[in-house]
Amino acid sequence: LCRADAAAPFALGRPLLPRLRLLRVEEDRWELMFVLHHVCADGWSLSLLLAEIAALYTAAAAGMPHGLPAPAMQAPGYARW
Repeated sequence: LCRADAAAPFALGRPLLPRLRLLRVEEDRWELMFVLHHVCADGWSLSLLLAEIAALYTAAAAGMPHGLPAPAMQAPGYARW
């Protein structure tokens, strides 16, 4: 399943959203599959995204608040700026 999703071409004429799947691999074990076209993110932004996903997951699993700062600006506001 992961190989098929990773190998599937992206339609570059349409918005490039990430492909996400939450896969149950064992009774009590899940894995998140994340496929993103390289034109959508650079190394810095991808590392930030993955760190935030890890922080959100860790906090949710522990039943605690995530502690991440609120975004200073959303994408439309940044584009207008």
